[in-house]
Amino acid sequence: MTNSWFATLAAFSHNPFNLIILATGIWVVALLFYSFKKMSKEKFANIILALVLFLIGATIHLIFDKLIIESNYWI
Repeated sequence: MTNSWFATLAAFSHNPFNLIILATGIWVVALLFYSFKKMSKEKFANIILALVLFLIGATIHLIFDKLIIESNYWI
């Protein structure tokens, strides 16, 4: 936690809008590759599934962070 990169990473990852923008950017790049026939339909579907699971995991992380860390008296 004393590393100078920690504050930047914490500020980026604890904002849901940054994570949504990151997932949207990856989706747009994958869509471009798929539309130019540089990626198969199966790989495109796998990337979409991975992005959905990433957003679900990030949402669960942020909810638990809000419930446990920010509302706990001792932390």
